[in-house]
Amino acid sequence: MLLWSSTPDEQLLELAANGSINDPIILEEQVERLLADDRSRR
Repeated sequence: MLLWSSTPDEQLLELAANGSINDPIILEEQVERLLADDRSRR
């Protein structure tokens, strides 16, 4: 996900490493979290 024009944060890296990011509910939560962050407004 390139929403911050940066590398993934620790939370995303951990979810990717353990495969949890493949869960549609978790993925949706993460997209919402990233979009709510000020870094997505650059």
